[in-house]
Amino acid sequence: MTILVTGATGTIGSRLLDLLSDEGVRPRALVRDPDRAAGVVRDRADLVQGDLAEPASVRAALAGVDRVFLVSANGPDQVHHEQAVIDAASAVGLDRLVKVSASGAHPEASNAFWRAHSEVEAYLAATGVPSVLLRPTFLMSNLLAASTPIRERGLLLAPAGHARIAMIDPGDVALIAARALQDSDFEPGVLELTGPAAVTHHEVAAALTAATGRHVSYVDVTPQDAVAGLVSAGVPEAGAREVVRVYDSLRRGDQSVPTHSVASVTGRAATPLAEFVAAHASAFTERVAG
Repeated sequence: MTILVTGATGTIGSRLLDLLSDEGVRPRALVRDPDRAAGVVRDRADLVQGDLAEPASVRAALAGVDRVFLVSANGPDQVHHEQAVIDAASAVGLDRLVKVSASGAHPEASNAFWRAHSEVEAYLAATGVPSVLLRPTFLMSNLLAASTPIRERGLLLAPAGHARIAMIDPGDVALIAARALQDSDFEPGVLELTGPAAVTHHEVAAALTAATGRHVSYVDVTPQDAVAGLVSAGVPEAGAREVVRVYDSLRRGDQSVPTHSVASVTGRAATPLAEFVAAHASAFTERVAG
């Protein structure tokens, strides 16, 4: 079986490569710049050059492939990029496509990210390609983007209010993806993936305090200040506004109910927040070189 992994240098894709490699599977990794990606992918996959914005390169990358893992960055071109992979998968008659979507994906969702996932899901369904849709909640790794004020000032900044969010470790998403890609008995369908418990950002700050040994306080910033902070960090303003709209949905209770999908597939409970934060404590305490 040949598995193509998109997003192989990303948060979930890189963890998936580890899992497949540990199980003796050598996937094919679709990357835009093989030389640059080699240091991240290392010897865990065969690199194939391609760009989701160039359908011809995607079709070439899928030659001889049986199954595909599809994940791509949120952005204005996400739907077209993922549709290019789905079109190529449909043309070659893939056994299975595993797509990372999002909890809350719906055509009338309040933010463009979840609407885009919903559009891709509908497009995929129309092709008839056998598929598994993974809908994770807020990824715990998103907290790493807030590491600078945590490290420098002991402040966790977010427009989350008192929202309870069943955050999930991206490693658990990768673990489910690895099972779905390899197990021929894995049923096509939709899996709503969450962490084991819904937590507030005040509880996140407490977990960070315990893991780093220095006090971290949560500050509920206004949506306007959140947009400004994201823009100053290099996020395009349109994308920053969509991130804040996601938080609006979280404050309304979206992604607040844990599921047992991780445990039902893997036989173990989903990774708790404290364990994730402890494993990444250095990211919140050590200044990044450069």
